[in-house]
Amino acid sequence: MKVSIIGVGAIGGFIGVRLQNAGIAVQLVLKQKPKNQQAVDLAITGGMALAASFKDIVDCVEDIDGDLIFICTKSTANSVLFESLKNVRNKWIVLLQNGINEEDKLRQYLDESNTIIGAISHIKVSKKGSEITWHNQLCNIDYAYMQPRNNISVDRLLSKAFIEANKKESVLDLRFHKLLVSAPCNGASVVFQADMNTLANNPQIAQMIRQIALEVIAVAHAYKVALNVEAIDNLLVALAKPEYSGAYFSMWYDYNENKPMELGSIYENVLEMARLKDLEMPMLERLYGQLMCLEMKKLSVDHKDTIKGMFG
Repeated sequence: MKVSIIGVGAIGGFIGVRLQNAGIAVQLVLKQKPKNQQAVDLAITGGMALAASFKDIVDCVEDIDGDLIFICTKSTANSVLFESLKNVRNKWIVLLQNGINEEDKLRQYLDESNTIIGAISHIKVSKKGSEITWHNQLCNIDYAYMQPRNNISVDRLLSKAFIEANKKESVLDLRFHKLLVSAPCNGASVVFQADMNTLANNPQIAQMIRQIALEVIAVAHAYKVALNVEAIDNLLVALAKPEYSGAYFSMWYDYNENKPMELGSIYENVLEMARLKDLEMPMLERLYGQLMCLEMKKLSVDHKDTIKGMFG
């Protein structure tokens, strides 16, 4: 089974190196082929020492020939990317992203011969040049098939890409479990310009994170997904420890590197799901509003002003 990877950043590069070292044929799908370069060399450091050289490189969707396609791009690129895949046939497509309900959007573009697999991971990796650093020693993927087309070869391949591969019954279930953390914590890290440790140790911010988590839980319950607030309570206890000083959530990096934030997949989608169930989400809507202002450069990041905006 050959694999094509769309989005060769930290996570996509990590998957590529792992699979090629496991003897799997890997094709990298780049925005643009490197000029005068016959191969892309990548290496993993930080508790795992692996390297690989990739010669199968394309920059056009029409040239993708993997049986399984990993989509590891940010969800901000989905509208354009999904449409470009409309002529793809008979592929297994793993959507490894943040947010919720993007699988349904992808399904609207794809031919029915394709199978969509929703996936999340708690791995923490960063990429600088050709070096991928593995930070948190977690190497898991949780995944679920959208259609009833289980494939043992796909399951085995995912187990080779990650140390721990957990098949779930429902895409919605795994998405809500990730959203429980990403919705309150990613946004808070941006508006308060704070690392994980600061978020957890500030009583007002920690309380806000918990309140937003409770709103996410209410939406999950409306869609028959079981979530427990203990998960966010345990997370806040863990983040309050000194080792999380200087560690940031992914949206903080996007904002501070002037990249688009994943507001659609993480916030707009769940707010729409809440609306369809007649649920009110005052804290989540307020956080989303703050992030929208920041995205449009209409609000400067000032800690005191942000406290007023969120709690005033």
